[in-house]
Amino acid sequence: MTSGRGTLRQVRASPRRLGVVSGFLFKLIRESTGLTQVQLAERFGVDTASVQGWESGRRPLASLRVADFVQLRAHMLQRGAHPALLATLDDAIQADLIIAETVQAGHRTIDIVEHPLGATVHQCRLSNLITWPFTGIAPALPRDLMTLRVRRGPVPDQPKLTPEDQASFFDHLLLITDTKSHEDSELARRQAIYLLGFDTRASTVEWLRSEYGRALRGARNIDQVPTWVVVRSSAVA
Repeated sequence: MTSGRGTLRQVRASPRRLGVVSGFLFKLIRESTGLTQVQLAERFGVDTASVQGWESGRRPLASLRVADFVQLRAHMLQRGAHPALLATLDDAIQADLIIAETVQAGHRTIDIVEHPLGATVHQCRLSNLITWPFTGIAPALPRDLMTLRVRRGPVPDQPKLTPEDQASFFDHLLLITDTKSHEDSELARRQAIYLLGFDTRASTVEWLRSEYGRALRGARNIDQVPTWVVVRSSAVA
């Protein structure tokens, strides 16, 4: 891992389109309504390839026009989709955008102030969706749907990222953690450290051990809540 100082200052490229989490969740929702891909395509006025693209992540739901997405949600609601699951779909799209931009960045630096990990504090429901492709542990509502699925042959049991995309994701998180700590970057750095706890590579595990020790040493005799929040992030990871 290369050492970085200060903010990450490289112009961002357009984020790669990945929709694996929202696509997998949308497939579960569609199956819960009893609609096949062909039936949904006919009812919504698109070709079957579009529905297949939404569910595989090749055509992310985030790329739909807002009006089309609202109509699609309304149609699924009318067909009996659970309102809470449709609300979770919004979080899944946000999870995909975070994953996509992080994977896209890889070893490249981007403006830390604009980084999606530093935009807002992630609630548990969003964090669980981000980590779903890495852990295979589904959040509560999707997990309930998965237990009710009627399996016809082998079907995926979680959103899938390629090994290359997973490596790029975690490599960029390590790059974020190596930036100089300051007010504008601390949230992104804390959340990157938390997500690194799901990286099973031995080098990352060793880095997390070192980071925890460093954070604990730095917090000694300092009675400041932000400092101990950093220690907590390291400890959780």
